[in-house]
Amino acid sequence: MINIGIIGLGTVGGGVYEIINKRLSEIELRVGSPLRIKKVCDLREEFAEELNIPKGIFTTDYNEVVDDSDISLVVMLTGNADLDFTILKKCFEQGKHIVTANKALMAKKWSEIFELCRRYKTLIYFEASVGSGIPVIQGINEGLAANRIDQIKGILNGTTNYILSKMEEEGTSLEDATADAVKAGFAEVDSSADLKGWDAAHKLCILTNMVFPHPVKLEDIYCEGIENIELSDMDFALEMFGFSLKLLAVFKRKGDEAEVRVHPAFVPEEDMLAGVFDENNGILVSGDSVKDVMFYGKGAGRFPAASAVVSDIIYLAQKISYSIAGKIPYIHTDTSSNTRVIDMEELSFQYYLRFMTEDKPGVLSKITGILGAENISILSCFQKGRAEGGNIPIITLTHMASVRAVRRALKKIDALDTTG
Repeated sequence: MINIGIIGLGTVGGGVYEIINKRLSEIELRVGSPLRIKKVCDLREEFAEELNIPKGIFTTDYNEVVDDSDISLVVMLTGNADLDFTILKKCFEQGKHIVTANKALMAKKWSEIFELCRRYKTLIYFEASVGSGIPVIQGINEGLAANRIDQIKGILNGTTNYILSKMEEEGTSLEDATADAVKAGFAEVDSSADLKGWDAAHKLCILTNMVFPHPVKLEDIYCEGIENIELSDMDFALEMFGFSLKLLAVFKRKGDEAEVRVHPAFVPEEDMLAGVFDENNGILVSGDSVKDVMFYGKGAGRFPAASAVVSDIIYLAQKISYSIAGKIPYIHTDTSSNTRVIDMEELSFQYYLRFMTEDKPGVLSKITGILGAENISILSCFQKGRAEGGNIPIITLTHMASVRAVRRALKKIDALDTTG
């Protein structure tokens, strides 16, 4: 008998409880042992009533789960990184294994967690922390184990992708599209973690640490969100170049170094990620042998995430059933590796630039002169209509240019009395 404890009965935790009870006989067949949910913990007692959880197994004290010697697998779904780390340490000290969906926990405490796993010979599975129900963690760790992963490029946040899709397809403003995402259940009332790119950065940190020798810290990742995106830029780029705007999360290996960044970017229509719309996630993984592999699916929702958690429970319970859990590490790290994350200013990109200028002679020559002085070569440059108030939008598409040079140029152009 494998006894399970669940801590956290929110959206995902409730879904996990429902799936296990609905498909228990099939799950036990795959595990190879009887399975029982022995304890369920949440501070909100009404959740137990909604899910018809027997009083004998429900508690509001997580220590009743952690300290139960019969429980060997704890499903940790509180959503609170600090609390979950406290629970995790107590569980590992008692030889209990963990399944979690907490991306903040995994991103912030990666090195500490796997050091504890080695010390106590325990395992942690975390499929639902990235991509919800998309099996990208297992896919990379097991399905692509024969490969050196050279690049991961993805749309990792369903909320911002839903917002950008609404803006592109319906001409909705950022504010209205965000409100619509909240109403549809794809965003919290406070959507700052999504809009500022933090959610995607947490997920990218996890994926990077799975494939890069030296653990990357969250603060090493360049992060820029979509909160300053304007609808006019999306319209211009789609109409003139066929570009679709996405919030991209990118890992790119360069020898012993790596680019690790989150930012909005225009994606050409032939790119596979250009076709990822609404709340869906798309993750393109490139291996040295397999080349490009695309993971796609719902990036949010009760049952997609619960599906990933239950899958982790099954895989971990199998190892417990055959007494091999913790004997082989799930993730290997190399803290001695001499690797680094490349600073954003050392990178180069092709840029889309829009300047709002006064309708005066010589304005364009001043702008192009500043760009030229910074060795920024212009691919195309043209005027697009006239904005309210009489200012003229000048659209410029550059050749590859260094981030450092573009930032210097923009600072000088912003200081001109003819731009605003």
